[in-house]
Amino acid sequence: MIEPRAIWTSDRSLDLTLPQGESAGESARRAAALARVLRRADLPWLVDAAGCEDLVGVIIDPRAQGAAGAGRELEILAAQVRSVQLEEAQREHILPVCYGSGHGEDLERAAQILGFSSQSVIKMHSSAIYQVVSVGFSPGFAYLAGLPAELQLPRLEKPRPRVPAGSVAMAEDRTAVYPHATAGGWLLIGRCSTRLFNPHSDHPALLRVGDRVRFKPVEADTVECIR
Repeated sequence: MIEPRAIWTSDRSLDLTLPQGESAGESARRAAALARVLRRADLPWLVDAAGCEDLVGVIIDPRAQGAAGAGRELEILAAQVRSVQLEEAQREHILPVCYGSGHGEDLERAAQILGFSSQSVIKMHSSAIYQVVSVGFSPGFAYLAGLPAELQLPRLEKPRPRVPAGSVAMAEDRTAVYPHATAGGWLLIGRCSTRLFNPHSDHPALLRVGDRVRFKPVEADTVECIR
């Protein structure tokens, strides 16, 4: 097993890599749990910590007491990660999706490449249980692990200059919902009306690392497009 290791990325930040061997979803949950433990601990040099996939990103105050030894202290804490209890109930979100029907322009093409019908792709995508393993790219954009191997395709060779907000997409071994209109190179298979990012909320991003996500197919006239 790879031992936890703190890697300085600047004079104010470290990446703390965690032990390997779990699924991406479980690793992400454990990283999120360790980040919570760090934020709740009385560490005078800690500014913030956030977990994703198999690491925890840490921001420190280099002027604070003990900052010079922050890396080693983090490694000691991370060595106990196996005993960190995932005590907070795992949150689950059910997101309504209108597949195809003008909302997912790549659905039919993806189905043809994969050798399935569009309905089979919809069934496989909506039957899977996904876990948020990281959040990034744009505010509230959650990378979801758990895409069935049968649905995995490469990204588009040429990204689109604009992907509509709410677009449900997949690429390689991940799926996601675009919270905002932005450029993007994933295959678009549907549209979701749930707002995933609200800058006025205490917790702006709806989806957090470690959350579980399911997609529920709905009819086109029940989806109110996000703008």
